[in-house]
Amino acid sequence: MKVVVILVAVVTLAVGDAFVCKEGESYKENNCNNCGCFNGNLGCTMRLCESGLTKQMLKCKVGTMSTNACNSCWCVENLGTICTNNKC
Repeated sequence: MKVVVILVAVVTLAVGDAFVCKEGESYKENNCNNCGCFNGNLGCTMRLCESGLTKQMLKCKVGTMSTNACNSCWCVENLGTICTNNKC
């Protein structure tokens, strides 16, 4: 049963329908706030971010995926752009 659930999560990420955070993975919200995955929920710092890049990342099209250097990014409703936070 666990194998089926894992395969479904991988397919969801591959087609870009929804962002699903992975336990232990670190993320960046709109190139500003640091985020982590806790029990399947994304938790982020709440710094005030007003750069032009942050504002642009908030205007992404929900459901789209992109890359930023070596990081994968997703546009998430009510959050903007969420990217993995790997050191490239």
